Amino acid sequence: MAGAKFYKAFNAIFGKTGRVAPESVIMKLVSSKCLPLLLYATEACPFSWRDQSSINILSDDSFCVLMKNFNTRSRDISEQCQLMFGMLPVADQVFMRKVRFLVRFRHSENLICSLFVSSASNEIAFICNKYSANEICTY
Repeated sequence: MAGAKFYKAFNAIFGKTGRVAPESVIMKLVSSKCLPLLLYATEACPFSWRDQSSINILSDDSFCVLMKNFNTRSRDISEQCQLMFGMLPVADQVFMRKVRFLVRFRHSENLICSLFVSSASNEIAFICNKYSANEICTY
């Protein structure tokens, strides 16, 4: 369902802007209007390999359109352009959102959240080890 909403928003942006709008505007619109539909609640839900694979397929499809937008056939150039415009790859965005959520959860003063602090800490450690990103996870 999120994929359909993502495609609908993505196609609406490109249908209205075409090749008229500058790349920076299109990238900002995609990151502010399309990606939230795709990433909604990914930080709070378990994220399986299958879920990550389907999100990567959606982002790969959007890459094809962005490659047209950047007038290139090279995926590497398109990825570099995406990074230059401040848009991380989708898998990295999910990782960052999940770590931020768990850190806020762990430091919450809510009594219910305090019951699950050790579980949140274990999840942070697992994610950081999985992605080999201990420098990010030193919260």
